[in-house]
Amino acid sequence: MKTPFEDEPSVRLLPQHQIEWHALRTGHINVLVEAPVAATRTLLVRLKPHIREPIVWKQPQESLELPSVGTGALVLEDVAGLSADEQTRLLEWLGGAGSRVQIVSTSSDPLFLRVTTGEFHPVLYYRLNVILLRVD
Repeated sequence: MKTPFEDEPSVRLLPQHQIEWHALRTGHINVLVEAPVAATRTLLVRLKPHIREPIVWKQPQESLELPSVGTGALVLEDVAGLSADEQTRLLEWLGGAGSRVQIVSTSSDPLFLRVTTGEFHPVLYYRLNVILLRVD
């Protein structure tokens, strides 16, 4: 099966293994996209056919409103911009009502660096980072 990024040499899939793209629609596999802001929207559009529906989008300027329905996908643009309170709420939601929701999150900064400096919750990072798409 063709991947959504075969013609994008700047996109690296980490870890380096074969990804069954259909599993993104049938499971609730979380995806973290680390890319420059300009590339993020293009990557999300390319991923859209491969993620679960219904899809709820959260723009960076919006407050974190978590869906009450625990199915489908939640797209969080600029997840690194979430406050500590929003990170805690998201993590609690993932352990309850959102446990069956697929999360597709984006960050223009390497999110792990924010974990090491204490700016991002480490447990949330590992929950979001199941498949990492990084644009160099």
